[in-house]
Amino acid sequence: PFAWILHFDPTRFFWASAFFGLIATILIARVGAWLLGSRWAGVLAAAFWALHPETVNAATLNMSETAVTMMFFAALALGRPWLDRGRPQPGILRAALLGLTLGWLTITKIPFAWWAVAFGSLAFLRALELRRPGPLPALVLSGLFCLAAELLYRRWAFGSWSRNGYAYWLPSIYTDLFKVFHWKYLFTPWLAVSPDANLAYY
Repeated sequence: PFAWILHFDPTRFFWASAFFGLIATILIARVGAWLLGSRWAGVLAAAFWALHPETVNAATLNMSETAVTMMFFAALALGRPWLDRGRPQPGILRAALLGLTLGWLTITKIPFAWWAVAFGSLAFLRALELRRPGPLPALVLSGLFCLAAELLYRRWAFGSWSRNGYAYWLPSIYTDLFKVFHWKYLFTPWLAVSPDANLAYY
């Protein structure tokens, strides 16, 4: 839809991948500084990701991996008040943005649904503890809105509720995942004929 609205040339989509990768690198540095306890450690983690052959190659192609990585670290940054007990209770807007982010991640790659469950559970427990339930419905409703929008898009674009281009929604893929969890894929550049190396992102 963005390409249609902005009259974006489909042969230039790699610029979007590169842009998402740049934002993801910044988010990794920020979240890494928090989780690792050092700004330098966060910068080093971001540099390792940004200079990985997988990342560099994806930034020259029309790939969703850089966008998925960006959204995942955006979810961690938005969800910091739930993950860090020293932070104040998040506001309704922050909770709604987190719900949209988690909803989008769950739609694109089903393993991220576990993060949606985790953040939802943390928000529920925090609401009970502080007796401030406001952010909880904002998080849940925005996630459900994202799902509803996806279903309407499928119906409008494909004429079917069940059409989805991502194989990670298909149960049969999980029997193959055990074959590709191998250390060598962390150092193998991505090849169009062998998508197994994409596992480095997850």
